[in-house]
Amino acid sequence: MKKVSVIIPCYQCKQVIDRALNAILRQTMNLADIEIILVDDASPDDSFVYLQEWESRYPDTILLVHCGENGGQAVARNIGLEYATGEYVAFLDQDDWTHPEMYQNMYETAVKYRCDMVSAFHRMVFSVSEAENENNEMGRRQPKSQDAFYIAETEEQRRTLLLRGVGTLGGNTVWDKLFLRTFLKKNHIQFPQKSWIYEDFYFMVLVSFYVHRFYIMQCNYYYWYINKNGTFFHRDKAYHLDKLQVCEELYRESQKRAIYEKYREEVEVRFLLDYYIDGMHIMFTKFNQLPVKKYYEMKQTVLAYIPQIKENSYLQNSVVRTYDLGLKEGSWRHKFLETLFYDITPEELSKLAKQYWESVQGNYIVVE
Repeated sequence: MKKVSVIIPCYQCKQVIDRALNAILRQTMNLADIEIILVDDASPDDSFVYLQEWESRYPDTILLVHCGENGGQAVARNIGLEYATGEYVAFLDQDDWTHPEMYQNMYETAVKYRCDMVSAFHRMVFSVSEAENENNEMGRRQPKSQDAFYIAETEEQRRTLLLRGVGTLGGNTVWDKLFLRTFLKKNHIQFPQKSWIYEDFYFMVLVSFYVHRFYIMQCNYYYWYINKNGTFFHRDKAYHLDKLQVCEELYRESQKRAIYEKYREEVEVRFLLDYYIDGMHIMFTKFNQLPVKKYYEMKQTVLAYIPQIKENSYLQNSVVRTYDLGLKEGSWRHKFLETLFYDITPEELSKLAKQYWESVQGNYIVVE
């Protein structure tokens, strides 16, 4: 059995895929222990032919899968999971690349601590030359003593994990992590079948439902290439609100699983935080033209799904402080929460959005 399967969704990838694949070939892990699964998502150009050349050069390492129709990155990743045979699974985007020690060190850590998941960290890079200049900032960024090993086996540990969200798991990105393949399969953890830009978040929330043993490495191992002309920075785009659909789908999915019956209050308050509080954050930071109608629809959805949300024990002040949900009185997130329980006017909403944006805009790169 291979130690690590690396799944790479590919679409019109000819100009960038060499960088990703060469980074895997430079891994300190023995190449014989790595399986690379390239999923061509019905590219309309000659990318598939180009990928066939790669497969022919490394037939014992690369498996090329061709999709008959374009389904999007989430579907391509799910197809890759069906073909994966490695003990652990990693995901890599076609225009990103990895630190040479990533898979070896993360795999050894996973085996040593018998982990369902191991997470490292990533760096955003805007050009290859920038990444080369910052190579000294890659690899271990804190002493090993600052790493953290977590166990979520008791009910209280699970409640804490559900409440604190995917940030406890090292964030909502999947490509800076390793996942035990049998863990994913046993718990039916996949990406959503719809094309949303928050597919990683969906996947990681499902992981939080079941993960028992996980380890956070204080290492920058993944180069996340950011295209300033891509989806990440543009404002007033409907896809920024995909997270709302993802959260609704997750809430419905949780109701189908035992997690909802056992941890109902935790699931509900997490839905409130991820859907409503973060939804307001997205609306206030990603839009010049505030989507007022969408805000009121979002508010109605919360009250329809969870009419008793105000009585949730985790929203009481003493409990809020215990679990550090970011809802301290006077904080922006607390102000957002308060709007759920009174009739805020469009004018008041716009004023709140303006005040919030003025307080955080220094943290954002904006492309109109």
